[in-house]
Amino acid sequence: MKSTVRIIPTLLLLIAVPIFGQDDLASLSDEFDNPSTQSNWMRIYQVEQWGADQLEEYDFSGARPGWLRMVPYSSTWYQNWRGVLAFKEVTGDFMVTTHIQPRNRAGTGAPGSQFSLAGIMIRTPRNITPQTWTPGGENYVFLSIGAAGDPGVFQFEVKTTVDSDSNLVYTDANTSEATIRSARLGNYFIMLRRAPEEDWVVHRRYYREDMPQTLQVGMTCYTDWPTGSTFDPYVHNQITITTGNPDLVADFDYYRYARVELPSSLEGVDLLDTSEVSDADLLAFLGDQTQETPTPSATPTQTPTETPTHTNTASATETQTPTSTPTFTSTETLTFTQTQTRTSTATPSPSETEMVETPTGTYSSDIDGIPGVDVRDLILFLEIWKSQKAGDA
Repeated sequence: MKSTVRIIPTLLLLIAVPIFGQDDLASLSDEFDNPSTQSNWMRIYQVEQWGADQLEEYDFSGARPGWLRMVPYSSTWYQNWRGVLAFKEVTGDFMVTTHIQPRNRAGTGAPGSQFSLAGIMIRTPRNITPQTWTPGGENYVFLSIGAAGDPGVFQFEVKTTVDSDSNLVYTDANTSEATIRSARLGNYFIMLRRAPEEDWVVHRRYYREDMPQTLQVGMTCYTDWPTGSTFDPYVHNQITITTGNPDLVADFDYYRYARVELPSSLEGVDLLDTSEVSDADLLAFLGDQTQETPTPSATPTQTPTETPTHTNTASATETQTPTSTPTFTSTETLTFTQTQTRTSTATPSPSETEMVETPTGTYSSDIDGIPGVDVRDLILFLEIWKSQKAGDA
C-alpha cells in the first residue's frame, strides 16, 4: 500500500499544477503585508542614476499595516518632466490591478495642490543616465486618482505620452478611493476603474505601437504641478524639491500582476472602435473577479471628506509653456501648449454589468481543496489510482 500512498499526492500535484501554475506573472504581485518585499521593486531614479529620491516617504506596511504608503515631494510627470515610479519589468500581454486611497497630507480629503495623484504607470524603459539624457524620450501611459486640475476634488487622470508629447484627460471621480486596472493587449492599452461596491468601467483605450515588448509596470505618484513646473525638466529630474506645496499621501492596498489573453473572437479587431468592440466585450474578460479584493475600509486615522456632488468632466487642452502654471477658466478647462487628442470617447453605460467567462469543461466546485479541477484530469487520476490499487492487492 505504500506505493498507493505515494502516487496519490503525486497525481494531485500533477492536477494542481495546470490550475495554479499557469500564470507566470503572479509571483510579481505584492500584498504589502511584508516589509521585506520592498527590495523586489525597482525605482526609476536609481535605475537611471538620477541620484535624487522624489519620495519623502516610501513605507511598506509600517505606517499602515498591509498597505504601501507613498508621500511624494513636489514632482510631476509631463512632457520631459520625470517623476516617481516604483516598478517591475513585464514582457508580453498582462493585466495589473491596485486599490488606492489618495488623501491630502492632513488626511482629511482630496489633495489641495494641482495634479496630485497616484496610480498605475506603464513606461518604455530608457537606457540613459543624466549624462546621456536628451529631451523627447518619454513614452508611457497611466491612470491615476487624486486631485488633477481642481484642487480639493477627487478626480481621475489618464495620460498618454509619445516622445515626451503628453496628452491628458481628467474627470471627477465621485469617490475618494478606487480600484484601478490596466491591461496590455498587443499594441492596445485598456484602462479600467471601479469605485467601491460598484461595477467595473472601461475608462480609456489607447493604441501604442511604439511601445516595446518589455515595459516598466508599476506605481506612480506626483504632486504640486505649480511648483514642479517652475524647474527646467533636466533640473527637476535630478533634484529633490523640498519647497512648494506638496499635498499627497497615497496608500496602495496591493499591486497584482496577471497574464491576460485576448479572446479569439477579438483577434484582428480594432479595440479602439467601440462599434466593433463594446465596453461589455472588454469587461467580459478584463472586468472579471480574478484580482478582486474585499471592500476596502476607510483610512483608519482620518475620515475622508464627502465626495463632491458636481459631475465636471473637464478635458485638458494642452497649451502649456515649460515654466508656467496651468491656468483655468470658469468652465474648468485646463489650458496647456498642445492640442489634446482624446484616444477614445467611449462612455460606458452605468447599467452595464460585468460578464464572467467560465472555461469549457472545467468545474468550480472544490475537490480535496483544489478549485476548478478539470474533469479529464480527475478521471485520469482515478483510473491510475484504481490500477495501482488493483496491483497492490
